[in-house]
Amino acid sequence: QFGATKLEYTDLFYVRYSMDVQRHLAEHRDYGCVSLNIAISDLDEFTGGGTHFSVGLSNVKSDVVRIPKGAALLHGSQVMHAGVPIESGERHIIVAFLKISGGTEWHHMFGMSARTLTLVEAD
Repeated sequence: QFGATKLEYTDLFYVRYSMDVQRHLAEHRDYGCVSLNIAISDLDEFTGGGTHFSVGLSNVKSDVVRIPKGAALLHGSQVMHAGVPIESGERHIIVAFLKISGGTEWHHMFGMSARTLTLVEAD
């Protein structure tokens, strides 16, 4: 779809946001070409939360994106973003940093100047 000939992950981990351990994650950039977040919590299991993007996004209505259980969010790893504080409950996600080789189209879609997100909904 975006001209890549090879896709591999450079890191894969689980994140638990809770009131007693880690409520949020400060603004940062990730390591990799593309970051992938997969929600493993239902939206009704926590309040607040989500991913905040510092750049103006052209294809979403809000700077904060909340995805339902089973959905995935792809964004350029070098785009500044933060984990929004939860206000109650627990939020669980799987995060992967992806490396893309070959082609050039992916850079326009996910590079530092990218202003779009890719959302993959759960069935």
